[in-house]
Amino acid sequence: MASSDQVITNRAQIVSLLRRLQAAHTLVSIKPSPDANSYPSVIVEVVAETHTLLVDAAVNAPWHAQITTGSNLHLHARLSGVRLSSDCRVQSIVHDTRNPLYQVEIPAQLLYKQRRRHYRAQLETEKPLPIHLPLSIKQNIHGYVVDISASGVCSRVDFNDASALALEQAIRHARIALPDQKTLTCDLALRSLRHYPEKGYSLIGSEFLHITPNQQHHVERLVASLDRTQRRYGDSFV
Repeated sequence: MASSDQVITNRAQIVSLLRRLQAAHTLVSIKPSPDANSYPSVIVEVVAETHTLLVDAAVNAPWHAQITTGSNLHLHARLSGVRLSSDCRVQSIVHDTRNPLYQVEIPAQLLYKQRRRHYRAQLETEKPLPIHLPLSIKQNIHGYVVDISASGVCSRVDFNDASALALEQAIRHARIALPDQKTLTCDLALRSLRHYPEKGYSLIGSEFLHITPNQQHHVERLVASLDRTQRRYGDSFV
């Protein structure tokens, strides 16, 4: 399987992902350097107002005694099949709690790495296949389908329109034109955003949400058919 990497720098998105880790009580691996042993921890609190988060201190780690103000701390976690990692700077060690806590700065960037599990069929049609993304009653984004898999779709939209989109955003009642002249209407979750301002467009990777069994079966048969015709060009996975 291949992987899809993206570096997230939008602070609101970073805070949202960290809060999801906190709410899910997800184990977070922490270590001060690449060659140090990782120790399990949890995010106790995300304080967006002060741009900090509190992480349970690894008091049993041999390197804990060396952690001071300004120390680097590497965080790594998994969230819904996505690997998240970042480097944070320790501001202080909080001792006025039952267990010591590392107070660290919210990272300026977060590596978002998603595993690809399904065959991705490139769409090469004479006429581009449109995709319609309704954001609100008055705002809609129109683009074109680039490729499709059993789990989602990649589309191309105007770079200026993409500024209204964010990772993990849900799009209700999206309409996707398929190469067999049918239309798939379903909800989408935005899993990746790649911007190419110099070319004037952005690529959006979306996952199908709550599609019916009949819709899923139809998409799988369509992708399998495209796979058979494109096999000689080599495999790609999503």
